[in-house]
Amino acid sequence: MSGEGSYIYCIIGSDKETKCVSPAIGGHGNEVCGIAYQDIAAVISASPVTKYSISRENTMAHQKILEELMKDSTILPVRFGNVASAKNGMPADERIREEVLKARYDE
Repeated sequence: MSGEGSYIYCIIGSDKETKCVSPAIGGHGNEVCGIAYQDIAAVISASPVTKYSISRENTMAHQKILEELMKDSTILPVRFGNVASAKNGMPADERIREEVLKARYDE
């Protein structure tokens, strides 16, 4: 796997573009933010399309984001290591909005 994608931390109940202060997984200094669809949002960060090792550093980065968001939001955690890739000219964040948030909104 290679290329640029979006690491997915969780889904939250929010209609706003959310930003987190905790550092993103991978130590790349990428911003952690939420991309909204109606009244839900996927919390993501830019990430290489890669398989993250289950190291203390990586799992704690994932967990810290969840803990930060739990202070103000109800969250639906996403399993550790989920990275969406771009496909057919559609950027990863747009694929998440269309194929996850919009397509599964009623669930």
